Amino acid sequence: MAAVNQVSTTVSSTGTISFHNINYTVGTKARSHKRRSKCLTLPFFKVTEQKQILFDVSGRFMNGMNAILGPSGSGKSSLLDILADRKDPRGTSGIVLVDNFPRHPSFRYTVGYVVQEDICSGTLTVRENLYFSVSLRLSEALSASDKRVRVSTVITELSLEACADTRVGTEFLRGISGGEKKRTCIGMELVLSPNILFLDEPTTGLDASTASSIMNCLKDLSRRGRTIIFSIHQPRYSIFKLFDTVMLMCNGQCVYHGSAKGVVPYFSTHDYQCEPYDNPADFALDVLIDIGRKPDIIAKLNDLYNKTDADTSAAFPRPGNMIDLESLDHKRRKYKVQAARSLGAEIFYLSQRTLRNSFRNPALALSQISVSIILGAMVGLLFYDLKKTTDSGVQNRLGAIFFISLNQIFINVTAIDALLKERALFIH
Repeated sequence: MAAVNQVSTTVSSTGTISFHNINYTVGTKARSHKRRSKCLTLPFFKVTEQKQILFDVSGRFMNGMNAILGPSGSGKSSLLDILADRKDPRGTSGIVLVDNFPRHPSFRYTVGYVVQEDICSGTLTVRENLYFSVSLRLSEALSASDKRVRVSTVITELSLEACADTRVGTEFLRGISGGEKKRTCIGMELVLSPNILFLDEPTTGLDASTASSIMNCLKDLSRRGRTIIFSIHQPRYSIFKLFDTVMLMCNGQCVYHGSAKGVVPYFSTHDYQCEPYDNPADFALDVLIDIGRKPDIIAKLNDLYNKTDADTSAAFPRPGNMIDLESLDHKRRKYKVQAARSLGAEIFYLSQRTLRNSFRNPALALSQISVSIILGAMVGLLFYDLKKTTDSGVQNRLGAIFFISLNQIFINVTAIDALLKERALFIH
């Protein structure tokens, strides 16, 4: 949570993000060779191979619905994480601009990012989850009444009034639906009032009706001037027609970047015809899977794309002729970075949430009490009525002390389950 401390509270941004020649490389374990000495196969001698995920990807996303489509392994999530400044910069090259300026170090804390898994506290209500997010991530100067107003506004924007005071739910407690849970996760980011919102496959695991509801909700948010950027795998047509801009990825390369309506005409000029009643998203995915087996066609489409007007990097300074963008004075960009929360405030809100989880999760408390009773009864029966002798009596009492100490360890093991469940929320 300490990372959240550095939050930009005064940001001048219209939400336009452009990126130029983005490359991303990761290290993978090299396959062992039969002739290699056995000593070289030890963990600290593991040789890593470099695998390139993204190849010179460029483009621009503006206010509206911006979708990144492609088959599994095409680099959608990697590109999304790089744009949101959530990847290790050591394997990344290229330039990302926000409103034609390099990203400020606080950029990742001023935008919203909704991960693929629903990350929220199941024992808290929708309103309490939103209030926890706004309390921990925004400035201490924000009063309690202002926080409640902001939370209520987000609840209204996302149409969560009916379940606002309902617990999210756990494996032992029935709560809200999957669509409402996804909107709650979106709301936990919207309380920051970000101009740019990133989402990693927001429709994954949802039925068609719920997915359509989520995307319509995002469309409404984009109409209010926000830039919505998301990766998506295979949307139905009712969802696809909501997109303003589409980027098609294949094997880490961009083969199309433009309006959603231009996807079918673009591929028709390259001898890929869409059937009259076929879903354009399904058609595009079939084309991407087909050309994924043909590297020469991918390179051809990528070159053709770079020569068209869809190459939006032409509208911005290119990496080759940028005029010292990295050395621009940050004061001109109207950024002001300050600590959002003191350490004491963080401990207070985290302790408050943990106590609520403990009181509202009877299964955890019941398991701890049950383990204590069972182990205590076993030790009591085993060492009941010990002899008062200097040999066996002392030895048996030492054994009793050992088992009592061991029981204290076993009792605390039940807390590991809660720790694992909160790990994703803590990291996020």
